[in-house]
Amino acid sequence: MKQKEINILILSSYNNIELVNEFIKAKEELNINGKIVTSDMNKNVPTAFIGDKHVYIRHLAKEGADIDIIKVCNEENISLIIPIMDKQLRILCKYKENIEKNTNAKIMISDENVIDIVRDKFKTSEFLKAKGFYTPKIITDEDIDNENYEFPLYIKPFDGGGSIDNFILKNKKELDFFKDYLGKTIIQEFINGEEYCVDIFNDFEGNPITIVPKKRIKAMGGTILEGKIEKNRIIIETMKDLVHNLKPCGEINVDCILVDDKVYIIEVNGRISAGAIFSYKAGASTPKNLYRLLCGEKLKYNEDYINNLTFIKYIKFFLNNGDNVISGL
Repeated sequence: MKQKEINILILSSYNNIELVNEFIKAKEELNINGKIVTSDMNKNVPTAFIGDKHVYIRHLAKEGADIDIIKVCNEENISLIIPIMDKQLRILCKYKENIEKNTNAKIMISDENVIDIVRDKFKTSEFLKAKGFYTPKIITDEDIDNENYEFPLYIKPFDGGGSIDNFILKNKKELDFFKDYLGKTIIQEFINGEEYCVDIFNDFEGNPITIVPKKRIKAMGGTILEGKIEKNRIIIETMKDLVHNLKPCGEINVDCILVDDKVYIIEVNGRISAGAIFSYKAGASTPKNLYRLLCGEKLKYNEDYINNLTFIKYIKFFLNNGDNVISGL
């Protein structure tokens, strides 16, 4: 591969060790000259000991965060900025023009209209219905007042992520409690079927390059702990259709449920998922694809990854005594 300095900045990296390691691995295997720079609001985070350099960037919602990013990008000659947190996406859309105008960096983020759809669960539902996709029916306040619903139902925070505070409701008592407890929520009919989490990597023009369905066997906090990669044709073709209509940039993640031959799209996340590492290990490496795109390669859609691969996630810890860092399982 042509030698070119490509420096990657991963925002709010915190404990995403696997992701940082995959970029390091991709850089080495493709013989890329460059650095992996991690950032966080804190100095002492796990990824600070993994990448080539760790930098401070204040909370993105605070005034001056874009100036922090611009400063880091210029000092480290950053080529690509990668966000990995849902709640940062809207803010980065606002910052995007200013950052890209004043640096040599590109942000791996979809257009603002796409982020607006995926970060608003009601807009996501309306978009999916308008484009002819299956998606759970939303239960409105009017439906609740008129008792126009059947249990079980599914409730989640309106602006949530990672399946945190998502609950199955079995009766009216639970409905009343969680509706009050969670505040602004979205309530949907409960779809019972096989759960899949799909990692989709698109080029910067919104063309799909890899689509990897992962069957969810065990999960915790929205993260797959055990799963299986399956090249399910119905899911893959549904995701191709979704990308064609949505035109996202970079990597997105889609939660869906397969019921017979129908794919119900539950949620679309406009960033790299915590479980994307399994797709990378199977051969659908977003880090490698990003490096290739940044080197000027034109990528085509492919399914060159291992099928029927079962995976299990484990936890790694770091101990820092001030002088040494010890890692282990």
